[in-house]
Amino acid sequence: FPYIDLDNTENSGKCGANLYWTLEDGVLTITGSGAMKNYTMQFYDNGVQRSDCPWYGKNITELVLNPGITTIGSYAFYDCEDLTSVELPKGVTAIGEYAFHGSGINELTLPNTLKTIGKWAFAYCNINSLHIPASVTSIGESAFCGAIVGISEITVDPSSWYFTVVDGGLYNKSMTRLLTIESATCTSFVIPDTVSKIDLVAFDNNHVLQSIHLGAKVPASFSHFDLRNLKTITVSEKNAELYSISGVLFAKKGSQLLVYPRKSENGGRYEVPAGTKSIASLAFLACPNLTELVLPEGLTTVEAYAAVNCTNLKRVEIPASVKTIGGMAFGYCCGYDKVEDFTIASYCGSAAEAYAKNNDFAFVDLDFFTGECGDDLTWTL
Repeated sequence: FPYIDLDNTENSGKCGANLYWTLEDGVLTITGSGAMKNYTMQFYDNGVQRSDCPWYGKNITELVLNPGITTIGSYAFYDCEDLTSVELPKGVTAIGEYAFHGSGINELTLPNTLKTIGKWAFAYCNINSLHIPASVTSIGESAFCGAIVGISEITVDPSSWYFTVVDGGLYNKSMTRLLTIESATCTSFVIPDTVSKIDLVAFDNNHVLQSIHLGAKVPASFSHFDLRNLKTITVSEKNAELYSISGVLFAKKGSQLLVYPRKSENGGRYEVPAGTKSIASLAFLACPNLTELVLPEGLTTVEAYAAVNCTNLKRVEIPASVKTIGGMAFGYCCGYDKVEDFTIASYCGSAAEAYAKNNDFAFVDLDFFTGECGDDLTWTL
């Protein structure tokens, strides 16, 4: 039996009713039997985070889990960035929420005794291949999302009654939920018409996806794509909540522009279609090819951060119909840095003029470049 020095609380102790841990030279060893304790994480406004896990913040390069362990505790190995591989022993039946979140794992072996995987358990890891055993009956929200380098291959045991892989997507068996995709290899992806639930950040950190098609049941609530090379979004004609124009995503309710693909091929100058009433927060997030944006008459609202980090967007034309412009909607890079030589073009007394003045941006009065030259004639310059 292993000897555990319980007086050495810095590098050894209990982590369950019958489980013990030791840490030596970066190797964390857990021995004994039964369930591991569930830990918690506290997050503070200043960015500080604290955990009640006894080895949190220590340098862990290797994890040895001896047979006899039945569950992995919540937050147990959260942010263990130097931990690159994990082999869970046979007998483990459950993995707690956020258990390996943000760790450096690129090699993962799940035992055929495993039944449940908690939410965000392996999110933002470096997993490059994933195999789901037939024993797994439940996978929590975003358990495998946001893989830093991208997942190259996902497989599911053919005898599984609960999960399946189709064309690079991991789904529940009825294909009503999309859990994640092969983010390192999928350059185009079609979400089937059966899917009505997509896990949060299912597409995060995907650097190769260029086109995506949203099926008939994808809801408007799913509208954030952290896809730096996305060129176009298409939508099923049967979708009751969403539509696309020229590869740009809109919500039918409220006629809101939701997502402009970062690498859209619409050209440097983009005219938002007539009839659009509002622009969502982050709609134009980090679009490097965008140089000029023209908003249509009738638009009323631009939400905060609508076009943040568009470093080449130098001019935005805003109609007088716009009454609300959220903070840092235009003219800002990351943080509080401003886009150089940025100009707002609108009308005196408008919300756009107020936004320009409040943020110390150049302002051009469009009244100087248009007018009447006859009973039914107008001129523009």
